Amino acid sequence: MAKYEEIAGDLEHQIRSGALRPGDELKSESELSEEYNVSRNTVRNALRTLLNRGLVETSQGRSTTVAQQMSLSVTTLSKDPTTGRAGGEEAPYIQILDAQFSPEEDVQLSRLEVQMLQAEPKIASALGIAAESFIIARRQELQVHNKTRAVRISYYPYSLIEAGAHEISLPVDMADGVIQYLRDTVGYDEVGYQDTVIMRAADRDEIALFGLPKDGRVGVLETYRVGYTQNAVPIRVTVTTYRADSHVLVNNVGNVPPARLQNPFVPDEKRPEPVQRPQE
Repeated sequence: MAKYEEIAGDLEHQIRSGALRPGDELKSESELSEEYNVSRNTVRNALRTLLNRGLVETSQGRSTTVAQQMSLSVTTLSKDPTTGRAGGEEAPYIQILDAQFSPEEDVQLSRLEVQMLQAEPKIASALGIAAESFIIARRQELQVHNKTRAVRISYYPYSLIEAGAHEISLPVDMADGVIQYLRDTVGYDEVGYQDTVIMRAADRDEIALFGLPKDGRVGVLETYRVGYTQNAVPIRVTVTTYRADSHVLVNNVGNVPPARLQNPFVPDEKRPEPVQRPQE
């Protein structure tokens, strides 16, 4: 093992064990060079390794501090039998997230962005429309400590606007969610959905957006949800991209005893209170 890797491993152990806590400033390059009896170039390589792993941050003044580590959050993909909702989207989402994080972690959703786009082939196919047909895209980011943790984009066919659901084209959160709005305005009731979950490497834009380690060791989770009406008509495709090191996806099927909703496969030290999340 190279010397810089040994130094990075020692500093990582100090961070993981709590000897160095978030916000603590590491010793200077010259101090670390003297402590480990190595060149400053070796120290720089060790610090770069920690930076790539997302364990430290550097400021404009070149000081290196321990980064705030990601808390784990749980998204329940299946429907809550009480509310009939699942997954978490738009305005109802933030209310549930608050129960999973401490006040200091400052959970919030970004400003809602709405665009009219031409559908790419896969989205068009899922919506049962021709490629490059116009669609409405509603995009929001989940942010914790002012850092993006997930991005959700819901795509709706333009025919919904023609049917009278004009507000989905406006950048406003809906208190009861878009699905309830569609039910109330145009009578389209989402009675079922299909979820597809993919884990993949993050692309360059996602590495920058999520602040992922540049060595590629943290990928992304991506869920594709296609919602259907009682007449088997697809009315939306929701694509959610999560940074994979901070999310757990849970799917409950049938009558799951309430006590088992505290999933034993979520690590104890990061386990939030069991919560069924609403879906728009």
